[in-house]
Amino acid sequence: MYCFCVTPFGIAEAPRKFTIYKQEVHRPLRGLAVKLGMLLDDRLAIESSGSRARMLSEALILIMVAMGVVINIPDPEGKKAQWIPKPTCRYLGFIVNAAEQKFKFPDEKKQELLALIGDTVKSPTVSNRQLAKVAGKLIAAAPAVQLAPLFARAVYHSMTGKRDWDDLYPSMEALKADLQCCADTLAASSGACWWKREATLAVAGDASEFAFGGYAPGGEYPHPIVVSFNSEQLQLMETNQFSSTLREIMCMLVITKVLQEAPHLIQHKRFVYETDSQTGFFSVMGMKGNAATFPIVREFRLLCAVFDIEIEVVWRPREDEHQQLADFWSKVQNNSEWSLHSAEYQSLTQHPVLHGIKPTLDVFASHTTTKVADTFYSKYVCPGTSGVDAFRHPWAYNPRTGARHLAYINGPFDKIGMIVRKVKEERVDCIFVAPVWPRHWVAMMQRMPSVRARIVLSGRPDLCIPGPHVPKPKRKLKHPRYQMQALIIIW
Repeated sequence: MYCFCVTPFGIAEAPRKFTIYKQEVHRPLRGLAVKLGMLLDDRLAIESSGSRARMLSEALILIMVAMGVVINIPDPEGKKAQWIPKPTCRYLGFIVNAAEQKFKFPDEKKQELLALIGDTVKSPTVSNRQLAKVAGKLIAAAPAVQLAPLFARAVYHSMTGKRDWDDLYPSMEALKADLQCCADTLAASSGACWWKREATLAVAGDASEFAFGGYAPGGEYPHPIVVSFNSEQLQLMETNQFSSTLREIMCMLVITKVLQEAPHLIQHKRFVYETDSQTGFFSVMGMKGNAATFPIVREFRLLCAVFDIEIEVVWRPREDEHQQLADFWSKVQNNSEWSLHSAEYQSLTQHPVLHGIKPTLDVFASHTTTKVADTFYSKYVCPGTSGVDAFRHPWAYNPRTGARHLAYINGPFDKIGMIVRKVKEERVDCIFVAPVWPRHWVAMMQRMPSVRARIVLSGRPDLCIPGPHVPKPKRKLKHPRYQMQALIIIW
């Protein structure tokens, strides 16, 4: 049996062996629920009160002295050793703030990193060595800067050849813009909490072939969220360039943007998002992705950082009840989602009776079909909507300013009677599109003295344009089987 005075097989195993020995020393203390962390020769102990922290400090000193360990003398700044408990201390190069329960990046290191990024942005050319230095320092700052991997991983992969540089940055200016964004985020960072905030909102989301859908299983958000694909996304679907993973990550981004309109639910809170995409889960939580998904991941994480949202993505199997209902909302159909051709609409708004006044409210619309981008009511929650279920909101005036609306009404034809009644009761100034049908509401419209003009719409085959939620068999029926008219009503 031999006793070696040095490590017999080189120093490579020394850190591992040293850590194993320290674990055995700390094991009894951890068994007594002592909050004790370590990395090689660094230790951090936390207690709930000052008196208990002092007792723990004295116990640790006695244990290490008994083992023959040489203890550093505490220095005034606490950079080497801090045996007297305080609310803040340095550990592994970070500032541990017990009052705020955060890891913070020291100011001198933050300024050093900001200066390095600034020099890189100002430099006419950027070498791989300089990028490696920036990426390394960003990764080192990850415990205190939540989004550090978001910027560092892409730079490192492109530099090492794992990713095509042109996929990430088409030009040097794009790279410098990304670095500048990194610097702005770093400057605004106040540290990373080591505890989870209380989850105030959980949403289950899913993406279909034509829309994003989601809802709050706990009822924190009262309405389902249904966001149709825009024209660009529909084109990507037709060319098979909109993968399921990309759609699921885009769904997270879109739903979060919609929820920003209820800041009391999401800002400065923890937001739990449930998805059935494992790849989407790993991409968002790991801040990574391929050339198609990473820009969306980056935009999503930056959005959460700007509004101080602690995001937690949770994977659920597709058979899960929450995911089944989210899938239903992403595939929900709407037979009444038809919009008037833009040329016909422009012709109506230019009628002499209106004297140049333009509509200020689209009563039945969505973010993809609305004729009035700033103010519209929708059947489901979508970006920019002023309210859900038009019949529950005023049409004649703006409830915030009190100003009267000129409403554009192109509603479901099976609700024309209800629409006519509301227009009459609220005395709504409007452009009202309706079919020429022999129904009971025709008499109501004829007795309405406020009708200033009746315009028979053209019979062009594309007069009515279907929205994404119209069932596929009905999308081919673009030409209406009956004549349509528009009434200009001014009270």
